Order: sequence, then C-alpha cells, then structure tokens
Amino acid sequence: MKSLFNGLLIVFILTFYLTSCKQKGKMEENSWFTTEVEYDGYPLLLRKPNHPNIWSFQNNYTQIVRLSHSLDHVNSNGLPTADYNTSLSEFDGETIRLFDPKKEGIIFLIETFGGSRNYWFFTLPTADYSTKFKNLQERHKDKDLEVTSREDKNWNFIKDYPFRLYQK
Repeated sequence: MKSLFNGLLIVFILTFYLTSCKQKGKMEENSWFTTEVEYDGYPLLLRKPNHPNIWSFQNNYTQIVRLSHSLDHVNSNGLPTADYNTSLSEFDGETIRLFDPKKEGIIFLIETFGGSRNYWFFTLPTADYSTKFKNLQERHKDKDLEVTSREDKNWNFIKDYPFRLYQK
C-alpha cells in the first residue's frame, strides 16, 4: 500500500511539473504557473505566482493566512462552472492583491478543489488580516468566505506540501 501511495505521489509530482505552464497574469504583473492535476479522483487546479526568490520573504512573513471561498456554482467534479468562474475575475484580482508584498505579505498559492477556492498567503505576524478580510467580505456580501491564520515560521506548509511548490 505504501509503495502504491509513493508511486501515485511521484505521478502527481511529475504531472504537476510536466503540465505546468507559465502565463502572464491579467490581474498582476507577476507571471503565474497554473496546472490541473487529479487528487482523490477529482480535478485540483493550482495557481502560483512566479516569485523570483520566495524564500527571501521567509524571515519576515511568518504567519500563514488562508482565505477560503465556497463556490456557489460548481460542476459535478467540484470545479466552478465556466460562466461563474468568469464572473469571479474581479473578486479574484482583488483577493490576490489583499496584502502589499513589500510591506505586509505575499500570496503564494491558489487551490480550487471540491467546490472551494483557497487563497494562501504568508504575512507579517502583525499584518491586520482580519480587517482586510472584513473589508473584502463587506464588498462581497454575496460570497461565502472564511479566513484562518496560524504561525508558520519555518514555512512548513510549503515544505510539507505533497510536491515541491518552490525551489529553495
């Protein structure tokens, strides 16, 4: 069983790297890597910004913040319907710019899976994510949003992710 899991993990990792493509982000000047992989028999969409040296932020940005958006209109595979996904463009752009990368925090991953979209950030421990979240929620009352945070000084989330998100 363990060898089957390891084999599937290797296939998962290879699929991510082989199917990743570099795209110019419409919402930011950063380029984004995007891919679709299968996880538990369902599609998992991943997007990550192409940070030239993400590890340079590790000493200062020691808090991990996850903003989760429960999607309203999804297909049977858990992904948003095409029209609904298109309608989220403005919200998505606003969310990825929630923190000033030079002063507060950076976005490092967006996951879409099982009817939800998760936006993952590393921030300063003093970053006022709750006020930013409340303001975002106030502007988008029609969206089911949740925010969580915790300390992650060692960036274990990235290190323990099922495959390597960023090279060190």
